[in-house]
Amino acid sequence: MNNIYISLLESIYIIFMYNFFKTEKSFHHILEIIANTKKGIFYHPINTGLYENKICDFGKFSSFLISIWFLTRHFIAKSNELNKIFIKIIFLVSLLMNLNAFIYLIPIFITEFSQN
Repeated sequence: MNNIYISLLESIYIIFMYNFFKTEKSFHHILEIIANTKKGIFYHPINTGLYENKICDFGKFSSFLISIWFLTRHFIAKSNELNKIFIKIIFLVSLLMNLNAFIYLIPIFITEFSQN
């Protein structure tokens, strides 16, 4: 992906969805429910029915790191190979840790996988 404007939109989108977006709907799988703890950076609400953000503190922090990568990858040599690895890692981690986080990232996955 060579378009910095798309990267800027992706960065804004992920920061918004992971830090500010609130909803009553939530999606979960069994691994996520087992791994979720009541306290700590990996805690996120499961089936509360409340209008709230469904992303843990780890995901919120990660959204900023991912955004930094999206914006700086245009200035790094061989970033295309690194980007493929990075997107696959994000895909797996979000799928395993928080299904809501994964669902929020679907537009980014479509954009990134269609460019590679």
